[in-house]
Amino acid sequence: MCSKKLETAASLVRMNSNRTREEIKDMIRDGSATDGINTNMDIGSVTPQDIDDLPWDDEDMTIKRCKWCHEFETDSHILMKCVACKGFNKAWYCNRECQKKQWK
Repeated sequence: MCSKKLETAASLVRMNSNRTREEIKDMIRDGSATDGINTNMDIGSVTPQDIDDLPWDDEDMTIKRCKWCHEFETDSHILMKCVACKGFNKAWYCNRECQKKQWK
């Protein structure tokens, strides 16, 4: 998936953060994913498969993305989970440098 489409899919998930992954995919299918959302993003190009293709942390159903630089996890770019961050507010980082910058 190209980075712009990945970004749009992640934004759609953020805008519907109170919904499950399956509910968001259903909303894409029925065309209601942007109801009540004022956006200029091309959300219409996002498919249910794009939502599945995001780098999900299946443990807490969040998207793996560096808390500092916002890079997504990929097969060749594995993020590290902050061991001090517990519960719902887990943080992922590219490396120790991103973690240090975020903590400043």
